[in-house]
Amino acid sequence: MIRTVITAIALAAVCVTAAAQTEQAYIGQITGEDVFVRSGPNQNHYPIMKLPQGSKVTVLGRERGWLTIAQPKKVYSLLAKPYVKVEGSVGTVTGDRVNVRAGSYEYPTRWSRIQCRLNTGDKVTLVGETEEHYKIIPPADVVVYVSPAYVKPADAATEPAVEVASAATTQPATQPAVTRPVVEPASAQEAMVASTKAFKAAEKALEAEWAKPADQRDLVKLRAMYRSVKAPSDHPLAAKVAYRLRYLEFIAQKHRGAAEVAKLAVAQKSQREQLAAKRAQLAGAPQPATAVGPFMLTGRLTPSRIYLGDGVAPKRFLVKDIDTGMTLAYAQAGAGVNLGAFAGVRVSLAGKRVYSSAQRAYIIEVTSVRKLPAGVVTPAPAAIKRPARVTQKVNSFPMPWPKPSAPADAATTIDENVAVGPLPTTGLPMTPATEAAPDDVNPEEYK
Repeated sequence: MIRTVITAIALAAVCVTAAAQTEQAYIGQITGEDVFVRSGPNQNHYPIMKLPQGSKVTVLGRERGWLTIAQPKKVYSLLAKPYVKVEGSVGTVTGDRVNVRAGSYEYPTRWSRIQCRLNTGDKVTLVGETEEHYKIIPPADVVVYVSPAYVKPADAATEPAVEVASAATTQPATQPAVTRPVVEPASAQEAMVASTKAFKAAEKALEAEWAKPADQRDLVKLRAMYRSVKAPSDHPLAAKVAYRLRYLEFIAQKHRGAAEVAKLAVAQKSQREQLAAKRAQLAGAPQPATAVGPFMLTGRLTPSRIYLGDGVAPKRFLVKDIDTGMTLAYAQAGAGVNLGAFAGVRVSLAGKRVYSSAQRAYIIEVTSVRKLPAGVVTPAPAAIKRPARVTQKVNSFPMPWPKPSAPADAATTIDENVAVGPLPTTGLPMTPATEAAPDDVNPEEYK
């Protein structure tokens, strides 16, 4: 990037300026803090730089109510690279009616404002470049704009103006004396002074409130104080006030959210207390007496898939009927008993029944366990007598087909001792005899 700034070269083409010189030039002084210098004569045009309070500018005239001023020092314009032939720090325009656009320190990516046009052969001084443009010293007749609310006439005889980018923008020494018009009413200045004082007071109140605990801060008062600060939209003070108001609104939203969370926490605490009272009421209710024993039970031990002995509840086993596989009871090891060594085998258990209030059921606390031989046959469980099913005879339509009768010469009995012979295996799906039986899950355990 080219950094060296050379004195402006006389331009062959005359740029068409947007400024209308309606009054004589004079030296003005900036009265606000960080006042925007804009590329056009209204607030919709993007700012190109800021001038601090007390800066001197050369006021050339007015346009649409805004002051036109000579380009301050270091302000630059933009020229598209395809239309410039570069030799060192000097560029030669290679096209006709090539747009010269306003560059911006505040918004470097914005360059829509056209300041003037150059033609083939015009010379420019390069001071830098971007991806698409060369930065150049603005042509002599190019002006920029500032609001008259922030400029007052200065003593041109004793206070020189701020340096400008081109010597051609300054007025000649032979310029006659000018009349310095009043560009800002005293009431506007007083209003800005009052707004500045109000903003400082709001800042002081904000600092005082933030020294308090979060739940004691008066955000309503602070927001009212900042809203009372009146400043033009392009003034830096307006941006600061808007930022403070957005921040206070964000804090207010956080406080509202914290209040909702606290309300939910109170409701949850009340619900927990109610549940605890209900549990205490159930715990105090009369419970079945604990059977002390002795208690004998025979069956096959299977580890429980729910009570794994992980610290919440002791490890338990299912005692299943050897023949039917039905769950008879839960069992847990007593002192000195290792039920895990008998998992999956037939056992005879001895112990006592203990009532579990959590399960509301009896648990066999095993005091001794004995493995049964493989040949031991346990008595079959007594058959459950079920009431006879009463069915109501209903005449259906169409009538069912009659049951066919056996032929007269058919055998009435089947001899079970007669060999039938091997079953056909071709084309039939077969299950290997060595395949393990599928593990069954007892639905009663999950009730």
